[in-house]
Amino acid sequence: MVTTDGRTDTGFAGIGPVTPRPADDLAPLLDWLRTGRTPAERLDFAAGTALPDGRLDLCKQALGPDGAAAVADALRPGPVRHLLLGTDGLGDRGASTVTEKAAETGVETLYLGCNGITAGGVCRIADGLRASPQAVTGVWLKRNPLGADGGGGRAVADLIESARSLRTLDLVQTGLDATELDLLTGALTVADRQGRRIERLYVGGNPLGTEGARPLAALLTSGAVGELYVAAARLGDEGALLLADALTTAPHGRLRRLSVASNGIGPRAVAALVSAAVAAGVEVCDLGRVKAAGVLGAIGAVPRAVPTAVVDPDAPAPRPRLADDPGIAQLLASRNARLAPFWLEEQGAEPGPLAGHRALVVDAEDRFTTMLAHQLRHLGLDVRLLAWNAVTDAELDGAELLVAGPGPGDPRDSSSPRIARMGEIVWRRMEQGRPVLAVCLSHQILADGLGIDLAPLDAPHQGLQKRVPVFGEEASIGFYNTFTARVAPGTTHVGVVSGQSNGARSTSLEAEVSADPVTGDVYALRGDGFASVQGHLESILSRDGIRTLERLIAHALT
Repeated sequence: MVTTDGRTDTGFAGIGPVTPRPADDLAPLLDWLRTGRTPAERLDFAAGTALPDGRLDLCKQALGPDGAAAVADALRPGPVRHLLLGTDGLGDRGASTVTEKAAETGVETLYLGCNGITAGGVCRIADGLRASPQAVTGVWLKRNPLGADGGGGRAVADLIESARSLRTLDLVQTGLDATELDLLTGALTVADRQGRRIERLYVGGNPLGTEGARPLAALLTSGAVGELYVAAARLGDEGALLLADALTTAPHGRLRRLSVASNGIGPRAVAALVSAAVAAGVEVCDLGRVKAAGVLGAIGAVPRAVPTAVVDPDAPAPRPRLADDPGIAQLLASRNARLAPFWLEEQGAEPGPLAGHRALVVDAEDRFTTMLAHQLRHLGLDVRLLAWNAVTDAELDGAELLVAGPGPGDPRDSSSPRIARMGEIVWRRMEQGRPVLAVCLSHQILADGLGIDLAPLDAPHQGLQKRVPVFGEEASIGFYNTFTARVAPGTTHVGVVSGQSNGARSTSLEAEVSADPVTGDVYALRGDGFASVQGHLESILSRDGIRTLERLIAHALT
């Protein structure tokens, strides 16, 4: 709200009124902005600082709506990529004016925290982004009263729909409740389906409670965000358990970071959440205490823990450390029972069973390939890793063992340079009769060349653990495929063939098939000097991965 004396009085989250600075103070800054030149070094003005990395820091510079409009009018494409306007008394008018011009000039980050912006202002911001080139990737709205009068969730959903390039969204301490959170998480899920995934979502410091954990759980199940920060939101044990249950069905590896600090979560709920997070591939799970919890407790936004200075000799003994609780240790161990011991246990330095052999690993643009290379080194191989578009034919011919790696894409799409090159790589070795192991995408390419049909799965396997037959042994393996090679159920061999779909081949080959007895989906192939596997043996979901990898390589090398 702008008062009669020109001040912006937010009256929210402890943000006091802002009296705009004199317009003349902005003159040097505005003159520089109009030049459109990127600074070679730090530039300090009476109001704000410009940095060579594209930051223009105008936080706490008391711009007010009119000052913000002046800055917006002076912006030129190029020098400002990150516009920081925190605690500047912008209000709805100033925020919407800045947004529209910032988007037009290529600004990527808009920091608008603590500015008295309401749900109506967010709608105006959304309109500005909708009508402008899509350059803004981060919008920070913390400590603005979006939920004060209702409508905040719908306004933020509109923002998500409008900002098509958005990757980071900060809604910390904006007054959003569980109902409004439900609206915006729905918009996030839709955005993900449209290929516009929001990587980072900050919703801590809001009165979400257990009910707020429900839309968050749905968000985790959908895999629609990569990092979720929800500290000091009153989730409690029940909310934490809802998130834990969601993670058990979430796509593996889609959520990388989860912060639920200062939520009053007890030991057993912590154990369940940590175990589920590990199984879901979460890299960082923050269960500590954020500094803001003290402030929020002081104003009654979250329950406040008040320490006592009185020593009571009759008080019960201190609660044992979480790590010392045998029940929790047992629970964590049981949660890990389905995971690959290879990645959980200390790996010795002694030579592996395949020491003395050399392998060239071709990366087809899949991050799993580095984990595969690590496993190969653990088995004793001397490993060299090269990208599909960097490896030469001479390097392929000089390799003792070629490992053709996994990668995204349709294995039938010969118009893709990557798919076509991987086909050349696999079949160059096959024609030479030199040892080769093909994984996932490369397995499909090899199967296609052997005359085996390829088909899309009805539902993609992304982080699916299955127990499957692999040449006489049952193996627990993680699958991450959209396509599959498929034979008639009961097929154990494919006949001698002399061609493949990507072009005529003169080589005649026979392959042993390990496939699902009901669907005919091919899990592995092997023949003279070659082997292949559909699953990712290097995944933490592949409990029998290292054993299966050793078996297949040993076969290919014989």
